Amino acid sequence: MVSRRKRAWRFVATQLAAILIVTGGVAVVTAAPANALWTYSQGFEREQPSEWYGGLIGRGSMEWSANLCGQARTGCGAAILRHFSPTGYTSTFTTLHIDSFVDSGLYGYCGIAYYAKRWNSSVPVTARLELINPNGSVFMTTDRVLTNSNWTNVGIGFYQFGARDFYVKITLPSPGNSNDVGFLADDLKLFCQVLLQ
Repeated sequence: MVSRRKRAWRFVATQLAAILIVTGGVAVVTAAPANALWTYSQGFEREQPSEWYGGLIGRGSMEWSANLCGQARTGCGAAILRHFSPTGYTSTFTTLHIDSFVDSGLYGYCGIAYYAKRWNSSVPVTARLELINPNGSVFMTTDRVLTNSNWTNVGIGFYQFGARDFYVKITLPSPGNSNDVGFLADDLKLFCQVLLQ
């Protein structure tokens, strides 16, 4: 006959084994990357393509350069945004399309980001990322203040359901004075993944 103490230990051991199996399964599921549904990247490694545009209000400039070896984050290409008037902005932007997750019985999460580095500026510079609806309304925006010469990630995340068209806009807002400020933009990426199936 099995003693009460042995039965208690057997019960505890069984429960611990079940917990380890369940939590181990969760760990495997959460550690494994979800299926990528949609990706886009722009490394700025060539001259400005026709699907990307420049915007300027005030005084400044925007150019894509493939001749920034040693200055670009990767490769030799980056976008250079400069502004030097009290109001307005300088930008480069394009339109992206994400397919519907709903049609497949899924929903997901998307992240979009680029890297920015202060360029030819002795004062802090603001690097902005804007996601804009086709009607012109902003549905997400984020700013990063660049205070040194390090590359800084400027990114936004959002839940994705139905199909979506939107403008992705990299912006250098006016510093509010006539200081000549600028930054390099490089390595823009969009990545969407399944959250629920």
